[in-house]
Amino acid sequence: MKRMVQIPYELEQEEGGTWAAHASFPSGGAHGLGDTPEDAVADLYEAVRLVIEEFGVPPVLTIVQDVA
Repeated sequence: MKRMVQIPYELEQEEGGTWAAHASFPSGGAHGLGDTPEDAVADLYEAVRLVIEEFGVPPVLTIVQDVA
């Protein structure tokens, strides 16, 4: 059986030019890095896959936002 999981993430460029993608969920979080936004998201996908393998599919996903 397959199950679709939608996980919001943040993507930002670090000071050194590297791209970082971050996702948060109840069992922790996952992070991806890359030279391009696409590479960072691909790395994040792999990190999320490993987290799901270890802890299972999160029942609730959390979005953290800065509010001005």
